[in-house]
Amino acid sequence: MSFKITGVIRELESNDGVPDLKIRAFDKDIAFDDILGSAVTDSNGNFDITYEERNFRQLFEGKPDIYITVSAKDDRTIYTTEKEVRLEAGKTEHFDIRIPKSIIEGEYTNAVGIRFSRSMSGFFLENTDDFQQGLKVGGKRRNRIQIRCRVTISDLDRFINEPDHPAQMDGQIDFGDLGKNLRMQNGVFNLFKIDPIGSKRKAIYRFHFDSKSGQPYLFIGEKEIHRDQSSTEMLKDMTTLYTRIHHGDSQAGGISGSGILSFQAKAFPEVFGSLEVLNASNNLERIGAISMFYGFVYKELEHIYLNFL
Repeated sequence: MSFKITGVIRELESNDGVPDLKIRAFDKDIAFDDILGSAVTDSNGNFDITYEERNFRQLFEGKPDIYITVSAKDDRTIYTTEKEVRLEAGKTEHFDIRIPKSIIEGEYTNAVGIRFSRSMSGFFLENTDDFQQGLKVGGKRRNRIQIRCRVTISDLDRFINEPDHPAQMDGQIDFGDLGKNLRMQNGVFNLFKIDPIGSKRKAIYRFHFDSKSGQPYLFIGEKEIHRDQSSTEMLKDMTTLYTRIHHGDSQAGGISGSGILSFQAKAFPEVFGSLEVLNASNNLERIGAISMFYGFVYKELEHIYLNFL
């Protein structure tokens, strides 16, 4: 029996496919990881690897537990999914990966980063672009939507200094009858991105996903972080996600549904507990990265809610 791994590697900032990267696929085992195959990305960043059952079949092993690595032309490993092994992989598995330009080009390869997880849930209504209607009517119909995501900031210094504060995002979405545990693709997260209209700041969750029947959708969720009258609005702003889902791969597609998701304040300890520092060489560097990230968040919130005139 033949199995296939497909995927695309994109540059995080431009979303352009990256050519000439070497992809290796492995079957994770207790003693030794078997290589399933390799490929090189084409001019659009696409790749595919075909392997046979004999490449992984061992005693008591029915399906492979796969991960991939991505290497640059100089054979530097610039990305791996080894910590997110896909257990008992299916006959076809697809990877959609975004890598910062600085890492692809060999800059800041040891940059310290941050990773954290969170989940949000709420209600939606089909064929409307009205958030409140989606929440109200969707709630009555029990049209529930939930996202579970992991945000990866691969270079904390760069993240803080770039005006849009972009990070990678991966995870799953449950979206009514379209399916559960649908994998996020091309996930991008922005924190405190300035909206030129009204000078508001936003947290933006944007990703593609395919329904269980294979139809493509685009998810765009925004938190509007601004002060109107009272600083007590901060908690509501930070935990409310106004969401629209579009048919197809862009906003040009018709509206599939709209609604409002929320993040429960009682879940904040879980977010803090999930916080992971990447590439820290010692505990002091780890503590420094956490302090830098929280300091950035506090400074932005202070500017928005405490220094409002």
